[in-house]
Amino acid sequence: SPHDLLFAACSQPGTPPASTPNPAGMWVVQPGSQAGYRAREKFDRLPSPNVAVARTDRVGGWLLVDADAGSVTITSGCVAVELATLHSIDQLPGLHTADRDQAVRDFLNTNLHPFAVFTVNAARLTSTSPATPIHVRVPDGLELNGHGWPAAFDVFAYLAGTRLDAAVDRGAMS
Repeated sequence: SPHDLLFAACSQPGTPPASTPNPAGMWVVQPGSQAGYRAREKFDRLPSPNVAVARTDRVGGWLLVDADAGSVTITSGCVAVELATLHSIDQLPGLHTADRDQAVRDFLNTNLHPFAVFTVNAARLTSTSPATPIHVRVPDGLELNGHGWPAAFDVFAYLAGTRLDAAVDRGAMS
């Protein structure tokens, strides 16, 4: 929806969505997509064996894709995540995870900076055969808590007809 601030965080360029079997065009993050984090917890600066896991379905954005002669390139893109809607899905005995969720919102200053925004730069996909897994390291910029950070993400994807299914792993952030 044009009135939704999540989608305004990554306003779409004036390119129509892809509508042919050719993957070229604008690919839009679909309803049901999720984003989240995994983080090793520390309690009072002591390591814990627990891995905190949180997810949200408040994800929006797009990728602009160019295709020619069997190669596919992500030319640009933007993906935004509404951070205040992240909620823990792991459990730890004796810990009320809603308290952790509030601590994460406070740490990320979600009242001032409600979105994490990933700005994607060019990346060439190594395979375009249907149902053949694709792995690509995507360079991008990450805006989080009002600061920009250089970042790169591992994208694991495959083409299923005119649909691109993908999972992204950020790995450890330095």
